[in-house]
Amino acid sequence: MLVWHLDKDALPGGFVGVDVFFVISGYLMTRWLVERPRLDRATLVDFWSRRSRRILPAATLVLVATLAVGWAVLPATRRTELAGDALWSALYAVNLRFAQGSTDYLQSFEPPSPFQHYWSLAVEEQFYLLWPFLMAAAAVLAVRLGRSRRLTSGAIIVTVIVVSAALSVWWTVASPASAYFVTPTRLWELALGGLVAVLPALAIRGAGWIAAAALAVALASFPLLDSSVPFPGTIAWWPTLATAVVLWAGSADSEGLVHRLLGSRAVQWMGAVSYSVYLWHWPLIVLSNPYDKPVELLSWRSLLLVLATLALAWLTYRFVEEPLRKRSPRLPWATVRGGLLLGATCLAVTLMVAGSMRVIAPANAHVPDYPGPAAVSAGAAAVPEDGTADAVADLERDGYVPAPDELQADLPATYAEGCHVEGSVVEAVACSWGDAGPLVVVVGDSHATQWVPTVQELAQQHGWRVMAMTKAGCPFTDAPVAMYGIAAPYSACTHWNEAVAQVLEEQQPALVLTSNAPTQMWNGTVLEGPAADAALGRGMADAWGAVLDRGGQVVVMRDTPSARFAIEDCVANEPDSPQACSFDRAAGLAGGGTGQTAGLELEPRALEVDLNDAICGETRCPAIVAGVQVYRDRGHLTGSYARSLAEPLERAMAEGGALPLR
Repeated sequence: MLVWHLDKDALPGGFVGVDVFFVISGYLMTRWLVERPRLDRATLVDFWSRRSRRILPAATLVLVATLAVGWAVLPATRRTELAGDALWSALYAVNLRFAQGSTDYLQSFEPPSPFQHYWSLAVEEQFYLLWPFLMAAAAVLAVRLGRSRRLTSGAIIVTVIVVSAALSVWWTVASPASAYFVTPTRLWELALGGLVAVLPALAIRGAGWIAAAALAVALASFPLLDSSVPFPGTIAWWPTLATAVVLWAGSADSEGLVHRLLGSRAVQWMGAVSYSVYLWHWPLIVLSNPYDKPVELLSWRSLLLVLATLALAWLTYRFVEEPLRKRSPRLPWATVRGGLLLGATCLAVTLMVAGSMRVIAPANAHVPDYPGPAAVSAGAAAVPEDGTADAVADLERDGYVPAPDELQADLPATYAEGCHVEGSVVEAVACSWGDAGPLVVVVGDSHATQWVPTVQELAQQHGWRVMAMTKAGCPFTDAPVAMYGIAAPYSACTHWNEAVAQVLEEQQPALVLTSNAPTQMWNGTVLEGPAADAALGRGMADAWGAVLDRGGQVVVMRDTPSARFAIEDCVANEPDSPQACSFDRAAGLAGGGTGQTAGLELEPRALEVDLNDAICGETRCPAIVAGVQVYRDRGHLTGSYARSLAEPLERAMAEGGALPLR
């Protein structure tokens, strides 16, 4: 996990480390429970007391330390989110918060939370609350049926596995982003480990070689899987089942290769500190890179992060984890009652600290050094007609708008009015402005809807009616699209485009304006690169052609450069030198606007408009131009800057013969 979080390309399937851990955790916890002579109230309380001592103190230490450091190093505008994530993490329900956020497109461009890794700890804690009751119920049922307790437990565990695994497959298809975080889609992985715990060891000849082969299969998933695969779904059986076989076969051969490997001093040491490594590594990665800029695995920064993680993990293990594990009547926390009180104290401390910061965070959201609005906030309107943004990008002396704490409200009206739809919505929900005049319709994904303020500004000047129908991650095309970053068809996008096409046929707009972000295509598998460009280009040309054949016009906005880091946080944290937040124009344009060139070649009647000279200089894209902040996140223009692009858009449309509208 540490390597994957440092550089996803270095170990594409590193995320399955969580799944492997879930299986091992389910095995250890179930084995402890089924080995108790009785599962009465005292035994269950003892279980939770042990878990409290083992899990909560170290988690509390890291949570409070992360909250304190994050409050200091992250922009003031992120403090409310930081404290909220900490509060949900303290309640061990943050996986639900991230599941909700994963379906919110506005949150998908935000930097990661330093508490994001607590989602798996939340799943595990929820498992620890549920599982003892199921095992106790199995024990009672076994007595009543006169059956073996292990057999009855196994039957219940198999039922959990079947139900949870089926739910995981369905949920991963229906909502792959949220399916990753929620407990019902992960419970079968923990239960799979539990099943191994109640099975007799695989005491056959060659068990050790079976364990070794299974270990190789599990390890192969780390370099061969990648995060574009819908997960957990069915593919999660690869690392989890292999891990279960390692546990099952390996436990029968104490002299085998797997036992010798896992019993080595280096592996034992890493196993001992692994929990603390898990706790510390992610906050260190996030807080040392607050703007979420791309990093490389083989760098001094990564090396220092690894060393810092291992050092903090060892200190936490040595002075927090290890002392609190000891059982002795002389130690106040080492009794059953003491363990529960220790857990309650940890919970109270985290709730008090995180809750207090969450209360005061909104009042601290204003950036203290915000220089205020510029004397003249002209934005792109100040860019010379034949020049670039370099000419007016005064990055040091002027103030700027919008203010950092107002940035996320500086959105196109489509968000507030509900016509920028997400997820499974397939209806062509439309917003309309104006009562008379030629109709201009904006369609496409979020990179299309960012032009709505520009079109509205022109509509007021020319007396147009404006309609918008946009959908997250869904360009205006007749071709099937994949859900971006996930190897699955985006069928809701296909149906939505069909509905949009029907509305356009009914409304007969004078002009359709569209654009799109980088997009993956689907033809039974994911298409990227040139293949995606060609497929999307054909689909977009067909969709544009239907409008053009009816006498309407189509304007295709060249995709805008993407910062590839949290440029809005950079501006908020660098009020005296926002030039530090500029980025390379060529890198920002690389890969943007999938299929636009191919589509324009196939349908030359569509008008291409490229306003990127009014957004960027010759080589760099500034964060602020003539007193207006350009980006609200790493991929979208602010509403204020989009409005300032009205004059450049008008000139480009007039030169291309698209004005006046009829």
